[in-house]
Amino acid sequence: MKYIPVDIVRCRPVRIGLTLVTVCLTSSLAIAEPTPVKSPDQTPQKTAENKPEAAPEAKIDAKTEAELLAAEERFIEAIKSGDAKALGDLLNDFYADALGRYAKKATNKHGTLVRASKGKLPAYRIEKERKISQSGNSFTVEGLAKAERKVPGDEPTDKWFRVQRLWEKTGDRWVLNAQAISSLDKAAPENPEKENK
Repeated sequence: MKYIPVDIVRCRPVRIGLTLVTVCLTSSLAIAEPTPVKSPDQTPQKTAENKPEAAPEAKIDAKTEAELLAAEERFIEAIKSGDAKALGDLLNDFYADALGRYAKKATNKHGTLVRASKGKLPAYRIEKERKISQSGNSFTVEGLAKAERKVPGDEPTDKWFRVQRLWEKTGDRWVLNAQAISSLDKAAPENPEKENK
């Protein structure tokens, strides 16, 4: 504690100032309530009443679903035929394609078009467990697919893959924003040809 000389305290303006500071401090301490601290055994139990409800899944109308499936088919056919122009019309300028065992490898629109024009881009036609969902303006088409390849590429050679494609309607056409391909067999080597060398 700091020592205050007695001469200063006897000065009337200083005494008034110290009195005001003391009054303000004590009144603010009296007004402030202590914050209760909860012990671990006083935490509220999770019940159905305080559990947040899941958002209802948006119902996709038949017309939208048919348009999406037609866009999916155009996408697959453009890849299989190596038609970079048709594929480029379907891809968003910021398109991203992730592939590989854990979707570790990625490429952009330009890289995808180059691989497609060389016939090195596999097509993944969703054949099983297809699900279409909507979030805002984005539509996700996902399910299980087999890879259809002209030329072996650097992707895994598994039989089945989990595929997710993110579509968006811009004006009167559908564009693909992203595609993610992942292997169902987590233990399989990502590229058996490289593993054996």
